[in-house]
Amino acid sequence: AISEDLYNPVAAAVFGDALIVFKRNSVYSYTGWDPQNDVQFKPVRVHDGTRSPKSVCAANDYLMYLGDDAIIALTVVDEARLSTLRVSPGITDIIESLTNRDKAVAIFHDGKYLLACCDDNSGINNLVLVGYVSMPFQENDEETGSSVVFPWTIIRGWNVASWFKDDDDVLYFGSAVDGMIYKAFDGNNDLDQPVEVTVTHRFNLDDAFRVKKLKSLFVLAKQFDGSSLTVEMTISLGYYKITKIIEIDESGYWDISDWD
Repeated sequence: AISEDLYNPVAAAVFGDALIVFKRNSVYSYTGWDPQNDVQFKPVRVHDGTRSPKSVCAANDYLMYLGDDAIIALTVVDEARLSTLRVSPGITDIIESLTNRDKAVAIFHDGKYLLACCDDNSGINNLVLVGYVSMPFQENDEETGSSVVFPWTIIRGWNVASWFKDDDDVLYFGSAVDGMIYKAFDGNNDLDQPVEVTVTHRFNLDDAFRVKKLKSLFVLAKQFDGSSLTVEMTISLGYYKITKIIEIDESGYWDISDWD
């Protein structure tokens, strides 16, 4: 396919009744059955193409992939029109810092889009970006209007080369370091070191000139037997930033020690 970016196709995926073809700076939709009568090959209105063919992954009602400065979700606006949403504004700095994008690999599991990627030029996917596709919320974007956004978790320490699931839908990954297979979300990482996890969520309080009062904020964390967990909570509001360290063995906020 010839387009203004002059790049060759890097990935293709079936989405609805169309074959979606990804290029470096553009995306195309191939529909129809008979090349002589009803086939159409036309550009899709998108924010960006991709350099990461294995980041393309179907996730619920979306076809998601890694762009240059955002994780993008392709969605069906109506029967005749496809569009894209930038669903990762809370982790833009991380995405812009990514390197070795051709090695990024994604999977959809348990309502989450998991993208293993690299940000240290090592060529090893040293972090995983987890988008909660089943928990979307609306956010007003000044440039594009109202948009769907997902909460994100950032996991460091898994060194993922590939993903797969067994017949019981249990998620595993192949290590890019030692070639072994590890069960995800189970104990330490593949270097036997603690896994660092960062959870992000943006609260949209609408009108910036209206007084807001946030009475309560509840954080739920799960600590497994034989492992330790420390939570660092940071709340950013304008120029202000509040940080609190919470030891799960004892409450840092409500003086409650029963975490079951």
